[in-house]
Amino acid sequence: MPIELILHKATTSEGQSYQDLKAYLSGLPNAVPEGDDFVFCDEEQGLYVVVQIGNLDGESFHPGPNPYQQCNAILIRIPNDPPNSLIEPLAEFAFNIARRFGWAVYERSHQTPIADEQSLAKRLSGLPVPLPVASSGCMGIFVLLLALLLLNNLMLSYH
Repeated sequence: MPIELILHKATTSEGQSYQDLKAYLSGLPNAVPEGDDFVFCDEEQGLYVVVQIGNLDGESFHPGPNPYQQCNAILIRIPNDPPNSLIEPLAEFAFNIARRFGWAVYERSHQTPIADEQSLAKRLSGLPVPLPVASSGCMGIFVLLLALLLLNNLMLSYH
């Protein structure tokens, strides 16, 4: 199943220099530049990753720099499920790029940033990931109330 990650800073539309982004990505091991894309391929391991520099406008990603030669996002596409041995290195790869530019890592289909490498590794491996704290607040209260109700009923049944 294809995976798409977006690296950007949600609180601002300010970007980084297009040339700085290209220079950084082209300096990474196994980077093969193809226009605004960088392909990272390890045929022995069965891994193929496309990293694209561009701009995020709402939910739309536009490859390449804006008229000011700035980019505010990087799209990482992993067309096939990565081998298990490469899940953690892929998570570190995404987070290292994001940290370098002060950005966060998002799954393209979600608006909530992924907390850390371990959470991303779980998502990449297909394991269930707990809800983010912001969206689990009501659910947490519900579960607590349900537990109290069950405990109360259990105590009443013993008396």
